[in-house]
Amino acid sequence: MRKVVLFFALVSVMALAAISAAATTVVSITADEQVASARAICIGRCTRIESRKINGTIYTYITLDVREVIKGRVTLGDLVIKQTGGEVGDDGQWIYGSPRFDVGRDALVFLGSNGDGAYVVDGLFMGNFSLETDSAGRQWAMRDDGGEGSLVLDKSGHRAEPLRQRIEVNEIRALATQQASKAPLTVDDDVLQIPAEYGRPFEGESETWPSYVLFNTCRWFEPDSGAVVTWYSNSTNFDSDESLGAALTDALAAWSTIDGCTLRMVNGGEDTTGCGWAPLDHVSRVSIDCRNEIASQGCRSIIAIGGAHYTTRETVVVNGTTFRRILEGDVVLNDGYCDLFQNPLPLREIITHELGHNIGLGHSADSTATMAPFVHNDGRGAMVKPDDIAGAQFIYPGSSGGGGGGGGETDPDPPSIATTSLPQGTVGV
Repeated sequence: MRKVVLFFALVSVMALAAISAAATTVVSITADEQVASARAICIGRCTRIESRKINGTIYTYITLDVREVIKGRVTLGDLVIKQTGGEVGDDGQWIYGSPRFDVGRDALVFLGSNGDGAYVVDGLFMGNFSLETDSAGRQWAMRDDGGEGSLVLDKSGHRAEPLRQRIEVNEIRALATQQASKAPLTVDDDVLQIPAEYGRPFEGESETWPSYVLFNTCRWFEPDSGAVVTWYSNSTNFDSDESLGAALTDALAAWSTIDGCTLRMVNGGEDTTGCGWAPLDHVSRVSIDCRNEIASQGCRSIIAIGGAHYTTRETVVVNGTTFRRILEGDVVLNDGYCDLFQNPLPLREIITHELGHNIGLGHSADSTATMAPFVHNDGRGAMVKPDDIAGAQFIYPGSSGGGGGGGGETDPDPPSIATTSLPQGTVGV
């Protein structure tokens, strides 16, 4: 059976089979902050994963058989989590950092809401845990390892300490009890345990899956014919004195001036015809979250998501690896007031990192690389380092004049950046 390929973006409306992949920038939070921010915390077993295509958008509904409620006005029995993205037929979408679920596996989940009346996992992979019991009978929550492609920062915007990968469940219970004694629990009448539409008959396209996990291999094909990739900015509601367009120009230039790499990307200017994860319109943009697609309270946890729509029907082999064709890229910034966006250098570093995922790169094991899984905030701004360069040259080999990369005649050694083209690569999370 195939494993589901999912992500936060919208599906293609063309005849092509399109899949979307993206990166995510998150702010690390402590266990007590996570408990405080969640609308609900539950333990349950995943019993069903179903993806549905609704008006051109794919949603995946993950059913949990809730066996314990640690926080929130949730009842035992079925609870359905609604995540944007999924795979139906040949069309699919995915966000790096999305939480992993497997039918038959127990999970402890921190739940939030996107405001459409359904529960989502709060903080993406940061809010999802599998369960283990040690020899002493203690139950542990093991953090979902879905953070590949997620950039983790501390609250000042610097490199965060590694997230706690294991938390005793009793600690979570105690924190929830302690916080409940200090503040009354608000009633979540606006959030339904089962989304309203999920309980109604559905006659559209849908598929069920055994897992909700990431699979991604894609690149731009434009460099193979000497064409450039054009990006646009939509600075509507960008709450900063900095120029979003200027930051995008610098980030694009960082990836477009690499010797021995055919990739060339340019800024086409301001485009306000779309924002967020719009349906595939062949306009690649950096914009502000305009559809409440980032489930976050201000800039508390998720700063940005970024990625690409791509098709499974067009492929090319580069350095022995088969890539699917990227059709469109999108980077979406949190609509809250984010201090990082007020400073031109971290803003440029974040956009450069997100674009790196968009062109096909995963995380680098080299801590100096811009594609390392954290923001350095060291004044580099829009800059790529040697391991970033090696990754771009591997995926887009050829002369620096642009074009002619099509399969590539070079066979460089794989850098430490992780992509599905680099099976030897190290994944940093």
